[in-house]
Amino acid sequence: MSSDSSDPRLTYTQNIERYRRLLKTQLSDAEREFIERRISEAHRAYETPTDRFVVRANIDHFLKALWDDDLTPEKRSTITKLLIEEANKLSHDLEQLQFAEDRVLAGRKRLEQLRSKLNDPRFDPANRSQASRLLATMEETQRLLEEFCEQLRRKVIGRDGI
Repeated sequence: MSSDSSDPRLTYTQNIERYRRLLKTQLSDAEREFIERRISEAHRAYETPTDRFVVRANIDHFLKALWDDDLTPEKRSTITKLLIEEANKLSHDLEQLQFAEDRVLAGRKRLEQLRSKLNDPRFDPANRSQASRLLATMEETQRLLEEFCEQLRRKVIGRDGI
């Protein structure tokens, strides 16, 4: 990126950072929605297919990493934060909503599989405690995914009037 102040990518980055700082302040709902809409518009203006691919690949990577039952709580928290940051980079359109809904559905299926394993009488009791902790963590991750998907749905429906 050039250091030239007329560089559109630099202006874009500065605007996004300014908007994010504003979101950390006390705002009315209307002001918050306006700023979130401006962030979305700025992302869409410079988002390339490669950008979307990288963000989606990162989201899939973080979701897979969260299924590792050997993660420490600190690492799990860090990965969850990274997941949320990547999800927030997505533009708010129908294509991204479909992507988010697909991940939510896949998460529900994985949770159901894990619950079935835990309820299976053949499941090794020595692993039950670790699996139960993993289940609790994954339920929280799923809750965050579903919350993000719902927020994205409201933004897309609100903007497009679907």
